[in-house]
Amino acid sequence: LRRLPKRACGDSMPCMARQPKFDASMRFVVLHGKDSFLLQRYASDLEAVLAAAHGEIDRIVFDGSETDLATVLDEVRTFDLLAQHKLVIVDAADVFLASKDGTVTPRKGMERYAEAPVDSATLLLRAETWRPGNLDKIVKKVGLVHKIQPLNEVDTVRWCVGRAGKEHGCEIDASAAELLVRRIGLGLTRLDSELGKLAANAAPRTMITHDDVVEMVGLSREEQAWEIQSVMLGGKPGAAMSKLGELLDVSRQPRELMVWAI
Repeated sequence: LRRLPKRACGDSMPCMARQPKFDASMRFVVLHGKDSFLLQRYASDLEAVLAAAHGEIDRIVFDGSETDLATVLDEVRTFDLLAQHKLVIVDAADVFLASKDGTVTPRKGMERYAEAPVDSATLLLRAETWRPGNLDKIVKKVGLVHKIQPLNEVDTVRWCVGRAGKEHGCEIDASAAELLVRRIGLGLTRLDSELGKLAANAAPRTMITHDDVVEMVGLSREEQAWEIQSVMLGGKPGAAMSKLGELLDVSRQPRELMVWAI
């Protein structure tokens, strides 16, 4: 990581080509991927683009597992007297499209709507999983279908560095960011939560150090498994058996990993 050229992104996101490119003319957008943080973030980016072109945006969010096609279409087609443009979001869109809704399935209904969307609203479908089909082809004519790729480890470390400074008012050095990602993983939502805790703990200092992460962030499952080695090497069978029981029964460590560590 330290050998890579330093790149700064003003929005605390990695400088990557796979970010979606929105414009105010889009009337139908599909975002799908496993990272809930990026699903939320890109929706906010879309809203900002629409607001820059239309002024105040009315944002309406539906749970796709609980709503129906008629409700969504009624909301999209109803003109808002208080805002020039509205952003209608359907979460769990994969569940929504797979449901049954009278004689017309939601997927078919969305295909028909995408062929002639209203100009006063943008419809955004968000989902963790997505089944490509005819809807994708139609949507791309009036908007965007974007698959959110998970960040790799290097990009996630860069994201942590940018996010700490922009959102939490505290810098984090590269070694601390690397350790944080190694212990927490690549999930941005949890990383953001840990960055907030670390920044609060570090105050009044404005730098999160490697030692801060060691002290505040628990060991990863892989690191916990290797704790058995130091206890066994201490030469006390009772302590070793107690630690083994703790790792297997309390921490639920994989037995295969435990055997390898031993």
